[in-house]
Amino acid sequence: MRRSLPGTLALLLAVPGTGAARSLSVEGPVETAFHVRRAVRGAARLLERPECARVLSDFADRAGRSLQAVLDTRGERGHEYVQGLRYEGPPPFSPCRKREVLAFTRPGADVVFVCTQFTSVARANPPLAQSILIHEMLHTLGLGEDPPTTYEITRQVERRCAH
Repeated sequence: MRRSLPGTLALLLAVPGTGAARSLSVEGPVETAFHVRRAVRGAARLLERPECARVLSDFADRAGRSLQAVLDTRGERGHEYVQGLRYEGPPPFSPCRKREVLAFTRPGADVVFVCTQFTSVARANPPLAQSILIHEMLHTLGLGEDPPTTYEITRQVERRCAH
């Protein structure tokens, strides 16, 4: 059971077209939750476009399977999957202590940790916030890092999913 900290808001929203099977779970400060929810919805809209969804075929997990194949095994599409992930505030002593880190996860995890500095970026540059969440979604499907670098991943998301 996850605990909400005082002054936080947990949002559970039905995913359009999927009934009650999946929900968007965002937990963290109210303002951050609002911006994460908005960015996730934007990322989902982008992933509905075939060109953007191709980013899943651009990368592979550590076993060499394309991330699209991983997603196909789950019986989901990218726009559904990004909305079904959990989004939470960071644990203590997280990478969020570095100002340039906006969100993080680990390969294969079902939770994306969103740093408080994500809010500023989401407010100023919504397309970048959406790209960051797609980037983190790729990691949850098994994408490692170094190689490719975090910047290479985000650049490829931005190329495929240009707004």
